[in-house]
Amino acid sequence: MVSSITVSARVGFQAIHQIDERLKGVSFPIELALPSRYEWWKEAAISLDGMIERLKSKNIVYSTIHATHAKINNDDFLAWGRQTIKIAEAVGAKTITVHPNRVSKKNKIDFQEIARNNLRRLKHNTFVSVAIETFTGHDRIFRPDEIIDANLPMTLDTSHIHDNDMIMRIIDDYWMSIPVVHLSARNSTGQHLPIDMFCIKVVRNLANLGWEGTIVLEYLPWHHYRLSQDVKLIEQALIKDVMVDEISPVCNAYEDREDMWSHNTPPPGS
Repeated sequence: MVSSITVSARVGFQAIHQIDERLKGVSFPIELALPSRYEWWKEAAISLDGMIERLKSKNIVYSTIHATHAKINNDDFLAWGRQTIKIAEAVGAKTITVHPNRVSKKNKIDFQEIARNNLRRLKHNTFVSVAIETFTGHDRIFRPDEIIDANLPMTLDTSHIHDNDMIMRIIDDYWMSIPVVHLSARNSTGQHLPIDMFCIKVVRNLANLGWEGTIVLEYLPWHHYRLSQDVKLIEQALIKDVMVDEISPVCNAYEDREDMWSHNTPPPGS
């Protein structure tokens, strides 16, 4: 069986001068994470065309884009949203993920309507879909159930929802409106950990449903040495069962070694 699912991993940069270093030697499709802080994004976007040309020069499949962390209910979303769409169109990415920013409970309904209107305006004349990532905090402009109620594209993040049954219900009920899944494990100590057996269960469920979206491995940076091997393991999980002993145990040996936070880093002890 050949799967139509793209398996990728998150790799990004915070300033244009980092692009060459961060993307060097990438051998798998990626979710391109743009500068996360809005002020960093605005600085990078001054040279938007140069950024695009540098990205296009790489022999990399850009499966999807993760936008900067900024408010989707503000008017400037139309500006940075269109700039992000321009990048996606240029590199062939079909989807963009945005964060649901925090808002006050008092104005939440009004802010949701502004955000929905912004999203509608961004949809014109582009093949790129803008999906909202799942966060469960009550102060988020859209919680997962509210994304569903508004019938908006969703990026389902398996670390941000701390209820495995809820994750499976969302997949079963809303899978046709989920273009991207951010896949990682979580435990009592944290989130965005390397994949575990529940992640494999998610992948198998998506494959059995006939889903055709993009899976993105989103790991803490000191686990990036695992990205390449785990992309291959998830590709395997799309077509057959994966056993627990095929998944490498979590290792935090590089947590305090920022110089080793790269997809090119060999496993600890090798």
